[in-house]
Amino acid sequence: MNAFIASIDRSTLIRAVAVYLLAYALLNVCAGLVMAIAGGFAGIMGATGVAMLNESGVSSLEGGDEALAAMATATTMGGLVAIWGILALLSVPLFLVVAYGLFRRHSWARMGAVIALGVTILLSVINLGSGGLMNLLWIIVSGFVLYLFLTDQGVRQELGG
Repeated sequence: MNAFIASIDRSTLIRAVAVYLLAYALLNVCAGLVMAIAGGFAGIMGATGVAMLNESGVSSLEGGDEALAAMATATTMGGLVAIWGILALLSVPLFLVVAYGLFRRHSWARMGAVIALGVTILLSVINLGSGGLMNLLWIIVSGFVLYLFLTDQGVRQELGG
């Protein structure tokens, strides 16, 4: 048993992790939908703009090549945001299933939580480039809980593993 959480009831800890995963799933649904739609729209509009600029012969004008490069970059960024949104949406079922398993105390839920928490860390690391302290908070909290679910004997006993 970990000394720094010795006074915390493992049943309460498991419920708290289930709620944490539900909150993360909800945030991923909201952010994923916004990013998939906005990124897809930006990508389509950027590609349309590049096509229109190419057709109008803007590259023959002074600064035209820079305008094309800027539009192409905007198109790429829109596509990357859309992909990030889709990844966030694809992770939601994992978080929901694991949260359900933790609430019901299924024996597989401990390893499911380890995997889900690893995914939260991975998604937050990928998203670190966008800035913000929230990603660091997700990494720290998820990493700590992942460590507990891997090493704490009380969590193992509570989940029948």
